[in-house]
Amino acid sequence: MNKQDYFIYNLPKIDSQIINNDKKYQVIGHGVGVDISIVKGELPLNDMDRKILKYIENGGEQLNIHLDQKFEFAEDKPYNCDDNCAPLEFNISNYIDEVINNIDVFSQNYERKWSKEYLLGFYRPFHFYEEWGIFIKATGQANYTLELKRRIAENRDKFGEPSLDACYLISKTFTYFHEFYHHKIESLAYRFEMITREPYYTKGFHCLYCNTFNTNRCLEEAFAHTFAYFETCNKLRPYLANMGISAKQLRYILKELKIRNSPPGYNLAEKIISANNETEARNFEFHFFEVVLRYCHKLNTGNDLSEIPDILFWKNFKHATHPILFTNNEVTYVIDVDDISKIQVRDILVP
Repeated sequence: MNKQDYFIYNLPKIDSQIINNDKKYQVIGHGVGVDISIVKGELPLNDMDRKILKYIENGGEQLNIHLDQKFEFAEDKPYNCDDNCAPLEFNISNYIDEVINNIDVFSQNYERKWSKEYLLGFYRPFHFYEEWGIFIKATGQANYTLELKRRIAENRDKFGEPSLDACYLISKTFTYFHEFYHHKIESLAYRFEMITREPYYTKGFHCLYCNTFNTNRCLEEAFAHTFAYFETCNKLRPYLANMGISAKQLRYILKELKIRNSPPGYNLAEKIISANNETEARNFEFHFFEVVLRYCHKLNTGNDLSEIPDILFWKNFKHATHPILFTNNEVTYVIDVDDISKIQVRDILVP
């Protein structure tokens, strides 16, 4: 009974009005995450997507398009890191480095560089928030859509000539699936917790993330980008003719304009997807699952978990990351609560 009480009452609780209380974002609406219906001649855009596109078109070049020098990519983090997370032990650090080395051997070479981008969305975990789920940042999507279109126009032979609507759809779809992956990983933690009766997410997954974020060891972000790449390619395939690009051009856009220009950890995804082999990418992901399970077990029990002889053992756990959300669930659209955003979106986005 004491063990059960410890597990239940030590889960963090954050006020359900978190978005309003921190006065950082204003909710402006909801919409289906990814519309899978196919209407001839139309792109899968919901009502909120169309409002954002109208906002872009009305603002045109007058939109405040710049990279905020105060912008911190850490805002993308799905958790609030604190000082309660124990540092990585030597053997866990070495194992993560070994995984990265294996990816290096497998991958094709690419130019290493990254630049900060607009905050496009974030995920609030149900372990920490009562109002949890995927949030799409409307003004970030608007700014990045124009930025993406400009970058594509610099090399039309390689990237094609997608419309503004198509550029928005690429940005929003990739963002959605990146955040959806964070949910899938939280769902994996939930399964571990049901079996072990230990707080593996708040004392494990969360701590591993905090100890690796913004470094090459942040495997959760690497595989979130990997998952988003394959899902975006698959989900947008039926609409490519309407988007004005080929499947190959979409892959180039995602690899070279999106993933390559991401921070450490995130951009490891380009190596994982370099062969465009989803099965191999999944095999590398099993190493990540092994990392997080061993780390959680050590934090919660104080003991090392015995290693498995074959990492493909994880293939038997077919529903490991089966989500609670589905792609047709609603997502929440938000804007920054500041004077510039209020002025820009007053007549179009603010309800």
